[in-house]
Amino acid sequence: MRFVYNQTLAIEKMLMKKKKSLSVKQIVIII
Repeated sequence: MRFVYNQTLAIEKMLMKKKKSLSVKQIVIII
């Protein structure tokens, strides 16, 4: 669980840099 959670946080940081709202859907798919 921690691995998935940390991975999601890393993705969210990348999203904030790219600022792509569509990528949020990718996070849900990964989870």
